[in-house]
Amino acid sequence: MSPQNEPKYPLYIYCAYSLFIFFAVFAQEWSLDTITHIIILGFFGLCLTWYHLFPHPRIRNPRKFFILAATAFALVVEGAYMISRPLSPSLIITSGMAPAQMFHNYAIDALFTTPAYFVIFWVIWKIITRYRYTLWEYVVFISLGQALGDGMTYFSANIAQLFLIPYIMVNYQAMNVVPFLLVRSNIQPHHNAGTIKKLIVPLVIIPAVYFVAGAVILTIGRSLRFFT
Repeated sequence: MSPQNEPKYPLYIYCAYSLFIFFAVFAQEWSLDTITHIIILGFFGLCLTWYHLFPHPRIRNPRKFFILAATAFALVVEGAYMISRPLSPSLIITSGMAPAQMFHNYAIDALFTTPAYFVIFWVIWKIITRYRYTLWEYVVFISLGQALGDGMTYFSANIAQLFLIPYIMVNYQAMNVVPFLLVRSNIQPHHNAGTIKKLIVPLVIIPAVYFVAGAVILTIGRSLRFFT
């Protein structure tokens, strides 16, 4: 199925629901987490604007480009979270903190998360080159897998919060939707799996990768006394 012939209404429905969730959350209270999400939404909006208005780069190695670009975007999202929920509470950036300390905290966060993102986006690349995903399937299910993986403990204890999960999914969409759009024409999936199978795969594989990556990061970080 060519991009021009793909159904658009599932993406429209998802976007409408996401807007509803964001308005509902923002209407409750303003916090550092709210500011974090506004920064991420702004970054995602700038990326989409650039994609639609400016010439695209010539991509010689789609896999390398996707993994590197998505990782770079992920580090921007990590930076936005430094004021509200960094990798470890000991790394949080606060107002009045010296610039050198801010850079130090972000550098520690990036030191541990960058290798994890390389692995995560390599796994996502393997998934999207194995199965053919329409745009709405990629936007929804890849980011859903990431949100479930990153928030596994939280959602396990707060099942009702799954209704608000688009509020979290935008973090991951800001990381890799534009990189996916840029390499999409270069992807030739190896299998034409049924819809159910290909949508379940990222919801199983990606959370498993996040679980392992998180366990490794916490173990190494605590043993080396980077996290307190």
